[in-house]
Amino acid sequence: MNFGFEAGLVSRYVARGAALSTGPVLQPAIMVGIADFVLTPWLNINLTDADGGLGWSEFDLSLEYSREVAGFNLQGLVGGYFYPGESPELEFGLGGSRVFGDWELGLNNYFPVLPLPVGYYGELNGVLGKEFSEQVSADFRVALGLGSGGFNEKNVGVNRWGLSVVESELGLNWLVGGVVNIRPLARLVLLPDRYLRAGSEPKGWFFVAGLTIGNDF
Repeated sequence: MNFGFEAGLVSRYVARGAALSTGPVLQPAIMVGIADFVLTPWLNINLTDADGGLGWSEFDLSLEYSREVAGFNLQGLVGGYFYPGESPELEFGLGGSRVFGDWELGLNNYFPVLPLPVGYYGELNGVLGKEFSEQVSADFRVALGLGSGGFNEKNVGVNRWGLSVVESELGLNWLVGGVVNIRPLARLVLLPDRYLRAGSEPKGWFFVAGLTIGNDF
């Protein structure tokens, strides 16, 4: 059994093309690994009054299964999402990734099942890693997200299938004492579909800066 922790401070909570805060948030998580399973409770905490007051605004509990098969890392996910004063949400995920040279390319598919109607969100991503030493490395991530009409209606109020989001993220990893990883990051989120941008604020793009501290899980 393995235990891990992570605490992230980001300037804005943006997920799958939707801005879920206007100010900074704290996002702590605990990871518990048993065999090929990882159980992760995760919390989003608003740090300003602008987003419904100080305190927690979202609690996620996920169980992920991963296994290496013929060079592919395959994953399955069950996630529950809880919000103050709202009905919980349930989602299933299936995905996989494979390393090609310095790149790791992946495809993830998510199927919300509660509340109805059922939607879909898919993400194609690539991660380029570079090691400078045993303690310092960097990674660059790009991702394309595609949402169904039901998914986009729930997130941005527009019932339309489309390319929901294009993301790029640059992160620096500093492993201290072989145990604690300190990671500053910068993320740019673009909304390419003009109809989906109509439900977004601000229009068109988000910039997110953050710092994450956790152990080498």
